Amino acid sequence: MTLDLSFADFELKAKSQDILFIDVRSDQEVAQGHIRAAYWAHIQRAEIEEAFSLSAGDFEVPPAG
Repeated sequence: MTLDLSFADFELKAKSQDILFIDVRSDQEVAQGHIRAAYWAHIQRAEIEEAFSLSAGDFEVPPAG
C-alpha cells in the first residue's frame, strides 16, 4: 500500500502517537538522517523479507518485557 502525503500532512502525522513510521532503508541511509516522528522504528527491508520467508516453526517473536 502506498500513501501519498504532502510534506505538511507528513509533519502533522509524524507528531501523532497513533502512527508508527517504519523506516526500511539500509543502516547507511539511516545514518545520514532518519524520520523525526513520535513513534519511529528502523527495520531493514532485507530483515523483513527474511523474517517473512521463514516457516511458522522458525518464525519466533521474542516475549515482551
